[in-house]
Amino acid sequence: MGETGRRLTKYKCYIGFYDFSKLQGKFFGTLAKICGLSNITHVGPIILIPGVGEISITICEGKIVDGFYKTTARVHKEGVLERMGAVLVHRKYVGEFVFDLEDVMRRAETYTDAHPWDMLFHQFIGRFLGLVRPRACSSFVCNLFKLQEYWHPASIYRKYK
Repeated sequence: MGETGRRLTKYKCYIGFYDFSKLQGKFFGTLAKICGLSNITHVGPIILIPGVGEISITICEGKIVDGFYKTTARVHKEGVLERMGAVLVHRKYVGEFVFDLEDVMRRAETYTDAHPWDMLFHQFIGRFLGLVRPRACSSFVCNLFKLQEYWHPASIYRKYK
């Protein structure tokens, strides 16, 4: 444990590039493909945990709470996302990182409250007005792994594949 009670551990980490269109629904899944000019519609960290295996963290599932769309982070063991309908198109090893996995999960759970409509508004209007980008799966992954930030998952894929 570190000085503040955190459990810092070194993990082998990957970026998972997914076609999430089936999980995003026909409308939003199709628009995500059009906006990115790619079938890559989601990125997520894949973390190898010794003795457990690989986990994927997704921050794209959500629900309306008190009138606001709130995301909730989910941890999926290897293969679960694929059984749900996601397609892992590519994975990129990004190195070993030292962090507190519980802290990463806490940050993921509160990372964004953006709805897919917020993403579309920014894609087609907000970015031209200089509005701040909604935080999404792509910015979460870039921040976690200290990469240059990209707006769309397909942009990260094209840069790092």
